[in-house]
Amino acid sequence: MNKPHLSDISNEKQKSLIYLGLIMILTIITFSDSFRNGFVSYDDPGYVLDNLLLKNLSFSGIQAIFSTFVMGCYHPITIFSDAILYHLFGF
Repeated sequence: MNKPHLSDISNEKQKSLIYLGLIMILTIITFSDSFRNGFVSYDDPGYVLDNLLLKNLSFSGIQAIFSTFVMGCYHPITIFSDAILYHLFGF
């Protein structure tokens, strides 16, 4: 059984990196318009703008995040990550 040459492995790595780069560029181009979007009126006011849970990242606030339904749904990880983002960057 023949072993692949080092140059063959290097060429395969280069091809893989080129394909990965192309996929990343196409993905960025495809979703670039979403960076200019603001809040939508469907659920962003209830989940983000009017959600008092986001403003309290203390221990009791985190307990409340993991024990409270928001707009009839239980999404503690989403609310917790939104609370962290709120404290880092604001709205």
